[in-house]
Amino acid sequence: MHHWTKGDWLLMFHYNLFTGVNRQGGPRGVTKFESTSWFMPVAYHKLGKGTLQLRGMFSAEPFTVPPGGSPLLFQTGETYKGQPLIDRQHPHDLFMELSAQYTLPLGEHGTWFTYFGYPGEPALGPVTVLHRLSASENPSATLAHHLQDSTHISFGVLTTGFTYRWFKLEGSIFNGREPDENRT
Repeated sequence: MHHWTKGDWLLMFHYNLFTGVNRQGGPRGVTKFESTSWFMPVAYHKLGKGTLQLRGMFSAEPFTVPPGGSPLLFQTGETYKGQPLIDRQHPHDLFMELSAQYTLPLGEHGTWFTYFGYPGEPALGPVTVLHRLSASENPSATLAHHLQDSTHISFGVLTTGFTYRWFKLEGSIFNGREPDENRT
């Protein structure tokens, strides 16, 4: 993780890279060499009375995870060549997020914000697994990934909301289809 201030911009670069042998035992298990990764540049800039945030999230998994996904016993979700993925985790897209958010202060304790992502993450469910603290040392998705994070990559997301101290109210309009098999 690296942070810089360049003029009026705050820049952050977060990244992770894991390589190894994934061995899933038992009669349904297989062993595969794989590499999971993500790179997330973020930029903040004062714009008018508010703040503009630009964010991207990219993964090399389309090139480093075996076709059809990496072994992960009991994982389900998405499809590959028309068949459901079972005991496998799909590779993430090369472009996992390209988004912009504008936040405007409302008084001393409140804000209004709007977010657009193509792709992006709508206001539904918990923060996606890659953004959770538990993912910092564990490259595998949780088994509940597709139940809890089913919309974490949606192509066309518009979110708006308000915050007041610790309270946040937000809503999204988004495309709920799963990504296709072309991960690039």
